Amino acid sequence: MTDAEADNSQLAASLKDAGNRLFTQKNYQAAHEEYTKAIALDPQNAILWANRSACHLSLKQYLDACGDAVQATRIDPRYYKAFARLATAQDALQEYLPSSLSWQGALDAMPTENLTPVQQRQREEYTERLAEAQLRLRIKSSNMGGPDIRRYRDNELGQPWDIAAGMVDGLRRSRTARSSVWVVNGASKLFDEGVRRMKTAAIRINENGEAGCARIGCSCMQGEEGALSLICNAVLRERRIVHLDDMDNWLMHYNRCGTFERQRHDPWVGLGPDSVKRDAPTRLAEKGWVQVRPDIDLTIRFWILRGLLESSLDNNTRSELEYCRQTLNVIEWGRKEFKDVPLEDKGEVFSDVFLRSVRSHYLKVLLTAYGLQARRQETRENLKHDNSPTEPSWVEGEEDPGYFLSFYDYCKGHAYSIKAYYHSDLALRANPNREEMNRQNKKAAQLYVRAAECYPTDDEEHSKYLGCALQHFRIANALTLRKALDLMERARLSHDVSCKIWNVHPSRRRPKEEQSHQNLVDCEKSLREQLRVLPPGSVDLDGLVVNIAWTVERKFETGSRAALARLEAKQHVM
Repeated sequence: MTDAEADNSQLAASLKDAGNRLFTQKNYQAAHEEYTKAIALDPQNAILWANRSACHLSLKQYLDACGDAVQATRIDPRYYKAFARLATAQDALQEYLPSSLSWQGALDAMPTENLTPVQQRQREEYTERLAEAQLRLRIKSSNMGGPDIRRYRDNELGQPWDIAAGMVDGLRRSRTARSSVWVVNGASKLFDEGVRRMKTAAIRINENGEAGCARIGCSCMQGEEGALSLICNAVLRERRIVHLDDMDNWLMHYNRCGTFERQRHDPWVGLGPDSVKRDAPTRLAEKGWVQVRPDIDLTIRFWILRGLLESSLDNNTRSELEYCRQTLNVIEWGRKEFKDVPLEDKGEVFSDVFLRSVRSHYLKVLLTAYGLQARRQETRENLKHDNSPTEPSWVEGEEDPGYFLSFYDYCKGHAYSIKAYYHSDLALRANPNREEMNRQNKKAAQLYVRAAECYPTDDEEHSKYLGCALQHFRIANALTLRKALDLMERARLSHDVSCKIWNVHPSRRRPKEEQSHQNLVDCEKSLREQLRVLPPGSVDLDGLVVNIAWTVERKFETGSRAALARLEAKQHVM
């Protein structure tokens, strides 16, 4: 060891001690910074990597915790604490197969005899955690649900993507750009082509009839590249089209395709954003964008699809949320780090459109995983709109005019709906301040209307958000008769036209939602019948506040002129 190396090692040890003190004080971010400085001086010290992994665990940055723990095990395969950190992070992501292997790795790395009392307790803990992970894995396997396709009902007309494909020619002839048909058909074509390419991945057979090893680092596989990019783009464009016709077979091809891609490129699979940020600049200096671009691209795709599969197959939204969050982390870092690099060099994952679609995807997962209350600030910070035009335009010869809808209007609509949900939550928190509750509910209603208008009328989201607007205007005591009739009619017409495409979607199988819609239709019909029997001009449509409910819990009771007269007593000027 040179004098310089000895000095670095001594300084790294001092920084490690400082990190340990901060960690004990539960100042995990500051401890992380000290360990990072120490690693820069002594990068082959496995303990430093494992300690920083512990910081990531405490900060709930599970992918980065995995990355640092993996690095520690590579430096010192006998460092059992690093395996334990890795297993703990994998357990937190509810990924019990890899965590079982890591707990076993921790036990295998431990000494087999002359254990200290501390090591004996650690062995007992690791054994218990291994058994727990294996049990959870068995439960997960036995309870594994199916992806969305398994909840779609049979229909002689086919699934939404089949129906959409049959409607494209008619829309093209009529030059109609604003339809969810384009969104569904475009996403489905991407998905189907991605799956086709995915299934081409195979192990080469040599001239002696022997199959290759199918291991990472080898080049024994063949197939068409780009499958994961296409599937990922389809998911970001319209998640509702995801369908795994034969789950076991689909997953086999997916894993084989992943191995094929990793034999040709070097993505940061199993590692976290810190690893990408640390290694990418070095790789770029050595290899350039031609080789590094697909490495970063595949990392992003693997994370998004891994999260999707965990969520779809096992309702593991916690894992999907972590993958989405860290995907955004890397994209936003790369956009700043490589802001002067042309997009064609650094890749589409750093484009505005890709960032917008991932952010929208993340917000959906965020609400599913935690609900609004647990992530209020994080939700607020991600509610950003794009100021692009609001109407898709027909371009002669364009094959897919729904691109605009997918990556602009749908993202806006989803963001508006979450803003509306946010204000609805504020209204609940304002109780018993009736004035503030009404203000927040009215704001939510207005945002739900804006959300609905971002979707074509033949998308089920259009009618759903109009229904939400109706409810919040009513709760805010701001639903005038004119507004009620207008929103009811729009929701009814949208629901009817969207049935052509979405009738087999899971949302149309929930009796509660369908019954509520029927109640709304009955309510609108009753109100219009009552108006017809009243003298023209006898009712102030903009001053009469309608205070009725049509949800399945409180079905509207049709009445007569007397019922409307009772409503008229609640005059309210907007």
